[in-house]
Amino acid sequence: MRPSFLGLDIARSSLFAHQQYLDVTGHNIANANVEGYSRQRLNLNAGLDLYGMGYPGSVGTGVRVEQLERVRDTLLDRDFRRQQSELQHNQNRLDYLTRLENIYGDLGDTGLQASADRFFDAWQEAAQRPEDLSLRQVLLQRGQDLAEQVQQMDADALQLQQQAQRDLQQTVTRINAMAEELAALNLEVSKRSGAGETPADLLDQRDRLLDELSQYARIQVRENDLGAVQVQIDGKAIVDEGGAQALRLRPDPDIVRAMAPPGNGTLSHGDLVINGVDIIGSSPDLVIGGPADYGRLVEQINLHSAQTHIRAELDPANQLVLTGLRDGSTYLNLQVNGNGLALTGLRGGSQTLTTHSRLVVGNSSVIDSPGGKLGGLQQARNTEIPQTMQQLNQLVNELSSRVNQLHSNAYDLDGQTGRPFFMGSSPADLQVAQSLFSDPGQVALAANPAFPPGDGSQGLAIANLRQVMGFDTRQQAMITELGNRISGLEGKAAQGQRVLEQIENQRQSVAGVNLDEELSRMLQFQRSYNAAARVMTTFDEMLNQVINGMGLVGR
Repeated sequence: MRPSFLGLDIARSSLFAHQQYLDVTGHNIANANVEGYSRQRLNLNAGLDLYGMGYPGSVGTGVRVEQLERVRDTLLDRDFRRQQSELQHNQNRLDYLTRLENIYGDLGDTGLQASADRFFDAWQEAAQRPEDLSLRQVLLQRGQDLAEQVQQMDADALQLQQQAQRDLQQTVTRINAMAEELAALNLEVSKRSGAGETPADLLDQRDRLLDELSQYARIQVRENDLGAVQVQIDGKAIVDEGGAQALRLRPDPDIVRAMAPPGNGTLSHGDLVINGVDIIGSSPDLVIGGPADYGRLVEQINLHSAQTHIRAELDPANQLVLTGLRDGSTYLNLQVNGNGLALTGLRGGSQTLTTHSRLVVGNSSVIDSPGGKLGGLQQARNTEIPQTMQQLNQLVNELSSRVNQLHSNAYDLDGQTGRPFFMGSSPADLQVAQSLFSDPGQVALAANPAFPPGDGSQGLAIANLRQVMGFDTRQQAMITELGNRISGLEGKAAQGQRVLEQIENQRQSVAGVNLDEELSRMLQFQRSYNAAARVMTTFDEMLNQVINGMGLVGR
């Protein structure tokens, strides 16, 4: 027999279901403008039917809510994050290459090419009037101007590389913070999913974090049965069911950054060989007795930078610091023998010397190809900036060597020879020999010692280095090559931005809230709710008649 209150139960289930659907619709409308919000919907299904109730067949029991569903396309999410990672990789490379072009690419009156032209012109003018000391003074100033410009360009590029390192560290810090947030969300999502709930808003919060994280690195995301995600960068997990793994910039254990503390030993009867170059043997009178003598050691080491690819400097604490000029490919083969200066942190043998550290997860997992902003910053810091710096280094080293070779074989006004014009062999330490400023007559222009006052042929040979070396052409080629890389990245970035916008539009068409649709559903379910209420009222009246009206006849 049919239960008397079955009709009320059916109406009640409809009221509750449509009330819940109206709540979900209101929640969608309220969050229509919230970035990253995914619209929600209720999946309704018919209640289980009943048999044997005296009907020819079965009778339904109303409606039941099956599931709260978050409308989202995981394939589009994956495409969006992959594309965003690629875009950020290219945009960060483009940003640093553009700033590098600002350093090296000035072809106007204040650029390197103009300084070099004035330098060679000064040689030409001095060679044509070798007896004029004022022209020699102009020549010295033009040479020093060129050297200072080269030094400034090198310092600016090095500062740019250091800025990339700082940006890397800030990026790593942000990634670690997001990894901790994701790990905390994993715990809450797993707990609520295990209880049979659908934590839609928590999942939206997690997806927003994953979208942001994809800007910084190329991530791989895997979800387990309880809804927790594992997040990997270059195949190394930074988030899993167990929590977050910190990403760090760790110095390579094979990398040496050598520092000699003040007053630690003397170097007078030993050997100091860097990458096969005997630093002390090339200057037998070099005696290092303490910090006051470190400047001479720095100068001596830097004289051989083109061969050793090592730069020496004194830090603010007057400590000697040796730094590699190449990325990851410079080997420090150092020998300190005899009564040598003790350099702390420096060992004999062959060791790689570099200016950067590696990305690691946990204690040992190295990330080689992170993609995203991380990958772009790494490539700028490790490859693109050093490559351009090395091109300038080669050009300046060749210029210094050729000028010094010709100048050392020339004769000054006193018939003396053998003096270099430039000191230093790298952009960082290039300068005109200070002794020439004290006596401009020591500028050697003559090829014949018998006629130094009126012979400027060797000076003309130096002026002709502009054509012999192809200085202008090579510098323009360096800038052109840099510009081509920038142009290529601009095209990739523009195309990537268009693709990303297309994918985002597709995502919004699936997950975004359409107010017209939501209002239409609201009216639909409001009518259904009102109808269910009318059904309940009808059944209530029927039951009232049965309960209160039956059995009263004849009273």
